[in-house]
Amino acid sequence: MRKFILTPVLLATIIVAFTQDYQCIKDDATYCFSDGTNFKAIQIDSVVQEGENLVYYNFPTMTDEPEGDCYSRFGPSWIGRKITVKPNGVHTFYNKYDEPITIKTQIDINEYWTAYEFNDGRYTEAHISDVFQKEFLGLIDTVKKVTFQTYDANGNPIAYPTNDNYLLISKNHGLIRTINFKLFLTTQAD
Repeated sequence: MRKFILTPVLLATIIVAFTQDYQCIKDDATYCFSDGTNFKAIQIDSVVQEGENLVYYNFPTMTDEPEGDCYSRFGPSWIGRKITVKPNGVHTFYNKYDEPITIKTQIDINEYWTAYEFNDGRYTEAHISDVFQKEFLGLIDTVKKVTFQTYDANGNPIAYPTNDNYLLISKNHGLIRTINFKLFLTTQAD
């Protein structure tokens, strides 16, 4: 009888840990994004539990650019090949070179963290720059805005395309504005 009670309690604890607010990714539907010209979609292929973390695998897609002389139909999605989510709200996305980009969803306004580290000592810092109510798709929800700033190896702010990007994370609906994580700060491109 004791095992029967402990198993549901453990399962409920795991479910509660991953049902917190401000999760970037939800696996319950296909989500579409538009830049005004093009549409991109997120559809989670599978979810795997690795220890305390959940790993969301995205459907592979046709590569945007040829790798050598050929295109691949098994390239990473524009949102990355996978997304690792920790119980504390830390989401790790991966660019096309499988380099990690960290997004922290459970922190407060004006808190900072290192989102990405270049091989040469430069880094991109992210922070929650605003929390506000927003209407989208006929819904109203609280939204966190995540903004980026890139610094040189000495900690001086530098101009970089990522500085103009930001994410919007809805409290109950996940990402409502995002970036192309596959192409995010690829060190090989510098």
